[in-house]
Amino acid sequence: MSKRFQTLGTADLEQRIFRVEVLDNLLKPSNFPAFLTTYDNWAFDAKERVEDGFGAYVYIGPDEAPAGSSAFLFGPPTAGSARTKFDVIESYPWVPVLTSLAATAKLHVDGYIADYFWSYTLKSYRGPTKIKTTETWSSQRHTISVPATILQGQPFAIQYYQNTFSLPETLHAAYGTWSLNTKDTANHPSWGDVSVSFSLAATSLTDWPTTHIISDRQEPAQGGWLRKTVEAYKPGT
Repeated sequence: MSKRFQTLGTADLEQRIFRVEVLDNLLKPSNFPAFLTTYDNWAFDAKERVEDGFGAYVYIGPDEAPAGSSAFLFGPPTAGSARTKFDVIESYPWVPVLTSLAATAKLHVDGYIADYFWSYTLKSYRGPTKIKTTETWSSQRHTISVPATILQGQPFAIQYYQNTFSLPETLHAAYGTWSLNTKDTANHPSWGDVSVSFSLAATSLTDWPTTHIISDRQEPAQGGWLRKTVEAYKPGT
């Protein structure tokens, strides 16, 4: 029997895959492991047990082997913990954050409201960002769900009697309500005395979170499933 260890990515004792290769003429039906069965106190020599760090193994499936041999893969007894992590710095565009928004009437000398002056401030960032990738191996498919709260901005666009106003997608708290009138001390020459109201509802996130999941996907790997989760850390962290 020949044995060798395979490590996927950065070494991590809790997520190493153990591969056993056996000559076919030494195999008997009773020797075949059962799929997803846990084998306690597997009979490896002491040196290999120390290096591998497992006290029990789960059979996760066969592997390719040379002619005349068969190979079997064994994984962690409790799959699903993070196997490898690594950090990089990449340029990443963050959704702008609206931090203030106000409307001020522009009065005409004749006493009506000619328009509104909109003032606002944005917090924006597009530049070097810490990116963390976490890989998790499992003998079964992972359950990947859309986060309950996502980093999604909302635009703002209104049309009132005198003009229009718009903002790009931003994260923001609630603003308003604004009552945009046409009359101050005199009626507007075109619109008379009318008014329209607007407000801006808050987005699910009103500021950048501490971390943000950029992508979360899985793919077949070593007889199981490898999940890769990529997170971005907010600027300044």
